[in-house]
Amino acid sequence: MEMVKKWFWYDWIMLGLRLITSVSLILTTIRFQAGIALPLWIVILWEIAAFSIPWVCLLLNYKYYLFTEILLFGGLCVHLTSLFPEAFPSFLVSVFLIAANSARLSYHWTAPATVLVIPGIFYVVSPNYSYWLMVIYYGLAYVMGFAFHL
Repeated sequence: MEMVKKWFWYDWIMLGLRLITSVSLILTTIRFQAGIALPLWIVILWEIAAFSIPWVCLLLNYKYYLFTEILLFGGLCVHLTSLFPEAFPSFLVSVFLIAANSARLSYHWTAPATVLVIPGIFYVVSPNYSYWLMVIYYGLAYVMGFAFHL
C-alpha cells in the first residue's frame, strides 16, 4: 500500500478511466454474449486479467506494464473487433494510458505499436473502417497521453 500513498491526483484519474473502461467492456460483453466465439467465462476472465495484470506490472516496472498492456488489452480488443467491428475504439483509453506511462526511450516502440500496428491488425480483422482514420484516432489518444509528461 505504500506505493498507493505516493500517487498523485492524475494517477487516480487514470485508474478511474481504466476501471470505467474495463467495467464497460465486461458489461457490454455480457450484453452481446451471443456473438462471442469463446465461452463467456473465458472472455470475462481475459477482461479481468487485461485490467489487473498490467496495473500490477506498472507497480513493478513501467516496461512490464507497457508490454502486458499492449499484449493483453490490445489482444482483447483485436478479438472483440474481429467479432464486433464497432469495438475498435475500446483500445483508445489503453493507448492514452500507454503514452502517459511511457518513459525514456519506450516511445520508440510503444508509439508505432499502438498507433500503427494495432490499428493495422484491427483493419485486417475488420476492414469496415478506414485504416488512416483509426491511425488518427489512436495517434490523438497517444499525443494526449504523452501530454501528461509535459
